[in-house]
Amino acid sequence: MTQYMENKKVVIVKSVEELELFAMSFLSELCETLLTNTTGSKVFGLSGDLGAGKTTFSKAVAKELGIQEVVTSPTFGIQKQYKVLNPKYSEIFSEFVHIDAYRIENIKETEPLRFIELFQRSNTLIFIEWPEKIAEILPKDTIMLSFESIDENTRKISY
Repeated sequence: MTQYMENKKVVIVKSVEELELFAMSFLSELCETLLTNTTGSKVFGLSGDLGAGKTTFSKAVAKELGIQEVVTSPTFGIQKQYKVLNPKYSEIFSEFVHIDAYRIENIKETEPLRFIELFQRSNTLIFIEWPEKIAEILPKDTIMLSFESIDENTRKISY
């Protein structure tokens, strides 16, 4: 169920299946708006407590992008890059990058990871879990999604 509050969309999902359906519609909506305006990467920050659905959402988007590898939260490796295989999306995004900034304690830790260069890469879709840890280097046009657990199965996603 989608609602609009203060120029933000709010989606309530009550199961993993509904979250997966939302991920598919979110990606389709994103691609429709980018089809005529694609320059550089598109960066999304996924905020929320542990277990709020950030990784599940990322997995669902990756699946829709045609990524066949098992997508897990890159907590220990910090980032993982995947080639987009679904022809429906590969014209817009050639690569999906999943970053988990949870373990970053100092912004200087991102320098060897070359995030700033990554953010400028063309045709790249980037999802960052725990973006608040690296807020000072995020591109100005980063779109933030907030994930909130309502109960064991229900999630509220605002963006």
